[in-house]
Amino acid sequence: ACNTIVQNFPGALCVGGSCNGNIVDGSFSGETISVSCTIFERESTRIGMLQFSLGEDPAESIAEGLVQEIEKRPWVSAVEMLVASPGMSYTGFCEGLNRIRKNVQVFGSLAGQISDEIPSFVFSNIHGYSTNALLCVLLGGDDLNVETAKVSGWKPLGKTFTVTKSDGNVLWELDGRPAFEA
Repeated sequence: ACNTIVQNFPGALCVGGSCNGNIVDGSFSGETISVSCTIFERESTRIGMLQFSLGEDPAESIAEGLVQEIEKRPWVSAVEMLVASPGMSYTGFCEGLNRIRKNVQVFGSLAGQISDEIPSFVFSNIHGYSTNALLCVLLGGDDLNVETAKVSGWKPLGKTFTVTKSDGNVLWELDGRPAFEA
């Protein structure tokens, strides 16, 4: 899908990640691929891409590297992040993001693991495919306004479970059964 987009729109930036299912207009779509397109109206809009490899460096130093890269680019007013890294603790990373300029909006998502056999992944037409990376789309420009909203929590779906076995941020059991079966 990404190759087709770039063939038809040279210069397009394609980024994405794996997910457990696609939600379109508030409902499960049942489709395996969703494409969302952003078209900028002004020539003054700027876009860039960074990728950081996860697991080699502590999360705090990755956040510091992102902060430094944003400081080199005063035009950046928003950063969209897509992350694929199972088992990584994001506490230090999120704390490090507090050092980003206050006028820069930060938003994004964590890639979902499709199954036990297929790990979560992110991709771009610039950096390729990775199961352990942070992709950052940098957005800015004189006429670009980005507004984000912090959402904490969601409407619960399904049955309530009790965690009966975990190790750090790894969930093993719910109600005495393997978590994946739940």
